[in-house]
Amino acid sequence: MPYELGWGRGVLERLELRSSLAYYSASGVWVACTLIPWCALMGATIPIGMRAIRQTLPREAGRSFSYLYTANVAGAALGTALPLLLIELMGFRGTLWVGAACNVAIAVGAIGLSMNPGNQSLAESVEPPAKLMSNATSGGAIVALLFLTGLRNMGMEVVWVREFTPYLGTVVYAFAGILGVYVTATFIGSRGYRRWSSRLGDSVGESPLLWTLLGVAALLPLLMSSPDIQISKTLRGCALRRLLRYWREMRYE
Repeated sequence: MPYELGWGRGVLERLELRSSLAYYSASGVWVACTLIPWCALMGATIPIGMRAIRQTLPREAGRSFSYLYTANVAGAALGTALPLLLIELMGFRGTLWVGAACNVAIAVGAIGLSMNPGNQSLAESVEPPAKLMSNATSGGAIVALLFLTGLRNMGMEVVWVREFTPYLGTVVYAFAGILGVYVTATFIGSRGYRRWSSRLGDSVGESPLLWTLLGVAALLPLLMSSPDIQISKTLRGCALRRLLRYWREMRYE
């Protein structure tokens, strides 16, 4: 991807576009053509993993997604913190090579597992559970809600990065810090919800008001960081604000 972006920069320089609209449009097209294939491959990993689980362990497919997603989120939390250390030690290019080596190792492991699928027969793996099929065919509203949730999260992430960059110093560290907190909280929340729901069983009553308030709570960082809102002395003197202020002063010194 860095090579593709470098080629795009050379192409745009040779085009000699004379208007901002033309330059930004051409840049957007090149960035989209560069990022979409790799992002699509990365986004396809969980669906492909679920298909493999459904084929090899059909009886466990109904519960395996939460385990797979929890493992993915835990790895993402570690992956936002470890590269910061690698960047300081090896630079951006060296860190990219480490990430590429990890991807190759994952591919080799997946190929090795596919060559030894286990003792289950194909007849057992083809038929998924009826409950899983009914959930898959009647989840249009759930898919729409998940799409809107992802859209909102990405938009909030962009806003958070812009807000916290003055405190954390650089966009890279601000993005990594926000993403690390987000995925760690997602991991903790998913584990807590799984334990809570398994203890109460199918009779659990989930309040729509509670879920609505949880969504609204995502706007609290915007409220707390707005310069137009006067925060009380108690909140202004809290440890987190002091820590962020101290971090900013140390970086600019």
